[in-house]
Amino acid sequence: MKLPFKMDLPRINDQLTEETFSEMEDEHFYTDCLFKDCTLTNKTLEKVSFRRVKFVNVTFENINWYRLELMDVIFENCDLSNIELIGAIIHRTTFIDTKFVGANFAEATIVDSMFHHCLGNYSSFYYANLKRVCFKDTPLMMTEFIEMTWQNLLFINCNINGANFLHTKLKSLDLSDCIFDGLAFSPENIDGLIIRSDQSLAIVETLGIVLKD
Repeated sequence: MKLPFKMDLPRINDQLTEETFSEMEDEHFYTDCLFKDCTLTNKTLEKVSFRRVKFVNVTFENINWYRLELMDVIFENCDLSNIELIGAIIHRTTFIDTKFVGANFAEATIVDSMFHHCLGNYSSFYYANLKRVCFKDTPLMMTEFIEMTWQNLLFINCNINGANFLHTKLKSLDLSDCIFDGLAFSPENIDGLIIRSDQSLAIVETLGIVLKD
């Protein structure tokens, strides 16, 4: 798939050492490893770093990551639902067939990252900074993009119905390939938003304008 901007992909070695979560603690550093078919449960962790790491069929239950660092990472068929990722640094990371329903990316910095064929309803990117990020075939209903800053943000075939973009500037943001009946946004920040003509009614209704036949 060709994107309208250049995105750096994860740089991961072919040979990875299989690892477990058995000794994970604050400030642990993991590199060139594989986590597969495992679960991490009931943990609050700070300043853990993963570099050149792949997660396959991994479930995270009741996990709070604070200042997590992901660089050159792939999540494949994982479940990150309802986890806390406040202040995370996420670079060159790809999420494939992964659930992040209700996940909290508040204040995260996400760069050169792809969410492909994921499920992300009710997630939050409050105060996040997104740069060269693509959501593709990923439902994001009722997701919070409040007071978010972004550059080169792309939505491809995503259901964003009920998403909240309050206090986020929408100039040049292209939502024409999305599905939605209604969005929340700040009227002063809507200038330059790109939509299809048949999507305009949802925007007009949100602004409180009454249309007559």
